[in-house]
Amino acid sequence: MQPSVAELDKLADAEESKLLPVSSKHAQQQEHLRFKAMSWNILAQCLIKRKNFPYITGKGIDNPLAIKTRSALIAQCLRLHSPHIVSLQEVCVDHWTHHLHALFTEAGFDSVYVKKDNEKKAGHGLAILWRRDQFEMVSHVQVQFDNHRITHPTTITPVTGNIAVIAALKYIPQSNEEPDDFGIVVSNHHLFWWPNAKYEKLRQVHVLLEEVKIFREMVALQHGISWPYMMTGDFNTTPSDTLYHVLTSKSALSREQLDSLTAVELTKPSKVPVSVEPVESHAQADTVAESGETHIKEMPPKEAMVESIQSHGHFVSAYSQYRVCDPEHPDMSATSQKWIGEPSYTCFDTWRGTLDYIMVLEEQRQEARKLIPVQVLQIPRPQWLEPGLPNLRFPSDHVPIMAELAAVSNDKGSGE
Repeated sequence: MQPSVAELDKLADAEESKLLPVSSKHAQQQEHLRFKAMSWNILAQCLIKRKNFPYITGKGIDNPLAIKTRSALIAQCLRLHSPHIVSLQEVCVDHWTHHLHALFTEAGFDSVYVKKDNEKKAGHGLAILWRRDQFEMVSHVQVQFDNHRITHPTTITPVTGNIAVIAALKYIPQSNEEPDDFGIVVSNHHLFWWPNAKYEKLRQVHVLLEEVKIFREMVALQHGISWPYMMTGDFNTTPSDTLYHVLTSKSALSREQLDSLTAVELTKPSKVPVSVEPVESHAQADTVAESGETHIKEMPPKEAMVESIQSHGHFVSAYSQYRVCDPEHPDMSATSQKWIGEPSYTCFDTWRGTLDYIMVLEEQRQEARKLIPVQVLQIPRPQWLEPGLPNLRFPSDHVPIMAELAAVSNDKGSGE
């Protein structure tokens, strides 16, 4: 049975909104400013089916799946944590149009919203929000993973409908001491959810980072300076998956890791997440090798995509030291592999595990400004989440993650 409102109210706001310090090495760098960035899969209202949440029994105002209840709790979460930039995934069109957009606007946010399939009136998509008194958007672009010049859907990389949005946000100085030329490039994405679609997720990140590179170069030409980059979203990737290693590790992949990225025919998982959509194949394979690997003409080799992704630079996950920041965070290795550094879960329904990340790019140029995580939002304890989310305090099956980031440069005597 889920906890009652009274029981959940015992979870003090002060505890729920606690920020934990992250060990960082920027004492010798000039700090320009700090801001808080949040990422959250809010659970698409249009995909909710009551049967997928057998532990939810409440009705009316006690039903945590009700759209009005969830809308109010989502807005309440943003007021409580006071982020400056927010990336949201699984945002339904109707939910956005009739509920969330007005609530966010009233709370002081401007936003951009993009949906997965522009040909359908319904469906869901992504949103990036920013505090209008601290940031202004100068440009944005949508990325369609299924229709891109460097890839094409196949039986191995099916039509997923997955998208990303990239935005350039210029900072509005709050004092004369703060830089007037600072901005940030942020991307928000929701990768393909099938657990065995390792190759497809690699392909989607490959596409995303190629688009980010072009976008950042355009912004740099317009503003005369390169803005740091932050990648956010639901990666549908655990810390033990090879894609996480590709993004965050400077060491080479092992043969086993590289083999895990092999393009293979996809079969629908036997265990389906609480919110799913049908996936269609787009083309027929040409041949099937004895190894079981299917070959498609013009499919990018996994080795080439790994090399391309790593050529953009090394990413740091804001929560990569979380187990040090929060030593009381539970080890849930009984139900999932223990992940060194990252939390045991960001998703907590019939499946528990970590899928969501805020990653900052370590700039390769010595003189460049970069982002350093300095604090992260505490992950709620399991007793507030059992027997599963959403509940009347947490309106999604994912918990929000948030990092306070410092914008720094290496030369203390330079504004660069």
